[in-house]
Parts: sequence; structure tokens; C-alpha cells
Amino acid sequence: MGADGGGPVDFHDPAQRSHTTTAGDVAHRRPERTVAKSPKGLDPCSLERALDFIYANLGEHVSLEQLAGSVPISRYHFARRFRCSTGLSPMAFLMRVRIDRATELLRGKVDTITDIAIGLGFSDQSHFTRVFRAVVGMTPGAYARLRTSA
Repeated sequence: MGADGGGPVDFHDPAQRSHTTTAGDVAHRRPERTVAKSPKGLDPCSLERALDFIYANLGEHVSLEQLAGSVPISRYHFARRFRCSTGLSPMAFLMRVRIDRATELLRGKVDTITDIAIGLGFSDQSHFTRVFRAVVGMTPGAYARLRTSA
């Protein structure tokens, strides 16, 4: 679901997201329709602003306070409402978007894993590898080898 407005975006469905084509540019444009409406969630305008902030700052350190400031409501209300709107906490959503972008970059195999990690806002390659393995189920290196050999 997602593209039809029925639920959270499926990060693995290319029809539900758009991206740049160069590995050096980690700016990521957000999908047209990302989440379902929820009466307890963020209003559509606030959600749009929050998602725009996430995609515009994909390679930067982003705090919950910065995200909440883009709306602007308290970080506690923002976190609760964002989760109602997307099904994920703001930081989990950010990590999922970063890992999705990393899989795209690893398929292209233009940059090194360290460059991808730093470019997507991870503190170092080790942190990137831990998060990537938790989400994808394998290390970035194994993923890249699997995708380039196919």
C-alpha cells in the first residue's frame, strides 16, 4: 500500500518513491503519497512539512527536536502523531528511508560503503553496517556482492 493512499509507503516498490541517479548526490525526493490519514496523526500539511524536512536532510544529523520544529509542535506530540500517521517513529522512519537509499546506492556500486555511510548521515561505517544488517538481514558488503553478481 502507500501509493494509493491506503497505508505506509513500501520502500521496495519503485513506483512509490523517486530518487536521484548519482551516488554522490544523497538528496532524496519524497514519494507523492507516503502515508494513510489518521484522525490522531499529523494534519496533512504538517506531515508534508515533516517528510520534506526528512528527505531534504537525509545525509545530515537530524534530531527529533529539529523534526518537531519543522511542524512546529512539541517533540512529544510530534513523535506520537507521526507514528499514528506513518506507523513508525520519526527516527525509525528516517532510518528506513536511509537504508532504502543505501540499497539503491549499493546496487549501483559507484561509491564505497564508507562513502555511502557518511553520505547518508551515519556516524561511521560500523554504525551503518549494524543498522543495515538489522533492517535488510545482511551486511552492506554482502548485499552489494549479491546484487552485482545477479
